[in-house]
Amino acid sequence: YKISVCLEVVCDSSHIQRTTGKLARYIDSLPLQDTQRGKLVELVQDHIKAMEQHSYSSGFSLGIDYGKYTAANDDSELLN
Repeated sequence: YKISVCLEVVCDSSHIQRTTGKLARYIDSLPLQDTQRGKLVELVQDHIKAMEQHSYSSGFSLGIDYGKYTAANDDSELLN
């Protein structure tokens, strides 16, 4: 048997720029004082950073688990 796994992650900078622009324009349109606007932007940035860190560690853990699985289930010596 053979197991093939392919994970594709696309990080399109133009999409990120578009969504960042939309968010910035929306925040600018809100009737907020400068301190409130600054706090909102800070919270959004902290949230994005936390999500990026979680995504990275989840992906790393997935890679480690897959490596352990393939090492534990390596039947290549049976083919010789």
